[in-house]
Amino acid sequence: MRFIYLSLLTFFTFSTVIHAQEKVIETSGDKPQWVAKTMPEWIIVSSSAQELMAAQEECMEMVKQEIVNSVAVNISSSSTLSKSQTTHNDEYDFYSKYSSEIKTITAQLPYISGISITDAETYWEKIFIKKEKTYFYRYYLRFPFTNAMKQRLIMEFKRIDNEKENRLKQLQLSYEQISSVEEIGSCLIEAKTLSEYFFDDNRKTEAVLLQKKFNDLYNHIMIQPINNVPGEYSFMIMLNDKPISMSKMPRLKSDYVTNLTITRGKINNSFIIKYSYKGCIPDDPNTIEALFYYGNRTMKHEFRFDLSGESPDLKFPGLINVTLKKVSAEDINIHIGIDILAGEGNKFLINEFVLNINELENQISIMDIQDTNIKQGKNHYEFNYMSKNSLTEKKGVLTEGHIKLTNIKNGENNTVKIQRPYKVIYK
Repeated sequence: MRFIYLSLLTFFTFSTVIHAQEKVIETSGDKPQWVAKTMPEWIIVSSSAQELMAAQEECMEMVKQEIVNSVAVNISSSSTLSKSQTTHNDEYDFYSKYSSEIKTITAQLPYISGISITDAETYWEKIFIKKEKTYFYRYYLRFPFTNAMKQRLIMEFKRIDNEKENRLKQLQLSYEQISSVEEIGSCLIEAKTLSEYFFDDNRKTEAVLLQKKFNDLYNHIMIQPINNVPGEYSFMIMLNDKPISMSKMPRLKSDYVTNLTITRGKINNSFIIKYSYKGCIPDDPNTIEALFYYGNRTMKHEFRFDLSGESPDLKFPGLINVTLKKVSAEDINIHIGIDILAGEGNKFLINEFVLNINELENQISIMDIQDTNIKQGKNHYEFNYMSKNSLTEKKGVLTEGHIKLTNIKNGENNTVKIQRPYKVIYK
């Protein structure tokens, strides 16, 4: 007991000596009663520094930190965040595990970043230390923080968190509905931002996985040729068998042609490359290279044109129109309208016409076509065909097929591939 008494006496004597060395030489006014006390719905702090503004700023930071801690400790898995984010459904466990991340997000709330000294009550003292002959400021600050204010901040945290979670769900849905190369990039950035925001394991894992999936989409972009004849090449950009747009034009290169230009087509975001092949030799490679830049990567697409004269110079402009009329349980009447543009010197007979469209279970195959000639210039053809076929639930935009031809001059047979957009009409 004597030891405890002497220890306390020593402590108070030491404190008295320290304060005896300090002398208040200036104040901001009368000392308020709230200094160095605690009061409900008020945050009271103090700080010391050699400069008055430094002490004031330290007090403001302490107020902000106190508010952040007060709000963050009230964030619980049961009331604020998505289900199954804690192992034991325990609020304390959740707060302990993610307290640092929650405080970081809370500190970014508009109310906290907007806290101003004008909303506080202050008092300061300028103090002289006799022994060291130095000065410093002791600053006291009282800031109102009611329970209603705390609840508003908690609700604001919930609102922001719910917006982030809803955006994650929207991005997950948009993954299957990408319509442009640029959309991949913007979704990738958003997924990355969400993965950095989410502090709980479940949602962070989902966002990281989604980020990887969007990034992987770049690997599934491919070029689908439409027409390839000397002087003109058209194509579409495809993603998982669906055409998508791209705002940035590719860069073109070739050692064989001149006057290279590229424009946008009128159908399904297609591109048309035109060039002059004057002076080109049939035995040369005759290649043209298109370089596409997106997502910090480069995709190279190379094609060649044939000057040997062995291939028919045919183009298929516009849409292929397909009309389907169900006649019976097994029979479907198919009407096809197609335009064919033939280059100079082309005279052919059509022997066979084949198309594959998603809306039909089996391919369209029209044989024994009588007296159907292809002449130089634009030709329009209508084909009627009764097919043992069945409709599907699938929808498509690009058809593939071929036309088999016989050269009227020399009797040689040729097969020309068809890759064109199409439109289906049901009757």
